Formats: sequence, structure tokens, C-alpha cells
Amino acid sequence: MTTHKQTDIVSGWAGAQTALQQAKTAYDRHCCEVHDPAYEAGKFTAEIGRENDRLGHMLAIREHAIIQVPAPNFQALLWKLEQLRKVAEDSVVEADDFDNLIADLRRLSGAMS
Repeated sequence: MTTHKQTDIVSGWAGAQTALQQAKTAYDRHCCEVHDPAYEAGKFTAEIGRENDRLGHMLAIREHAIIQVPAPNFQALLWKLEQLRKVAEDSVVEADDFDNLIADLRRLSGAMS
């Protein structure tokens, strides 16, 4: 039996995935269609750089946001762990990220505390 809370978790996860994919698509498109060709052609401008930075920042926000959303299942939790592993190569992983993963693991495994 699916509870209202579980439905909210699934819906929240789906929304966060969609937002992340949209941000990634926008960033990748800008890199491939504008940033990289301009750089290679020697036509790079500050405006192109600012837009690339803005889109990269939005992607980073979405990447962090999805870690904060409760995982609806163990597959999603594994995905979150893999994402944090990638992030850990280039930056600091915050304690609250681990707190969210621990909360997911406890909730999904049925542990109370």
C-alpha cells in the first residue's frame, strides 16, 4: 500500500530529476553550441563566459538540491551516493549531504533512529 507521504517523496524526486536534467541540458547545449565553438574560433566574449558561468551555477544548484530530496527507493539512494562520490573529487561534500543520505537509508530500511 502506497502512502500519501511515499507518493510525495516519489513526486518530489521526479521533480528534482526533471529540474536537474533541464539544467544539465541547458549547460551542455550552451557549451557545445556557443561556448566551445566561440573559444575555438577565437571569438569568445565576456558575455559568453558570463552565460556559461550562470548556467554552470544553476546546474550546481540543481545537483545539490537533488541530494536534499528524500530518495524514494534504494536505487535513488545509490544514485545519490554515486553523485556525491563524483562531487567529492572536485569539492567539499557537506555534512548535511551525508545526513540526508543517512536519513534516506534509515527510512528505506525501516530503521527508526
